[in-house]
Amino acid sequence: MNKMRVLLLIALGVLVGSWGMLAISGLAQAETTRYVKPNGTGDGTSWSTASGTLQEMIDMVADSGGGEVWVAAGTY
Repeated sequence: MNKMRVLLLIALGVLVGSWGMLAISGLAQAETTRYVKPNGTGDGTSWSTASGTLQEMIDMVADSGGGEVWVAAGTY
């Protein structure tokens, strides 16, 4: 999944409504899942090690050929 498509999905999610969590996924089976929460400091491999950098996680998933970025509610 390319970066523009991921960003479009994020924008659509924000326009459609406010959810506690937003899952962004490709059409194919997810290969990678990364987690993002406000003030996260980890590598994004789980909620307990979530990253605080949304763009970095989007780039990782895009570079790995697809997957999901789970985003906790918050300001980024």
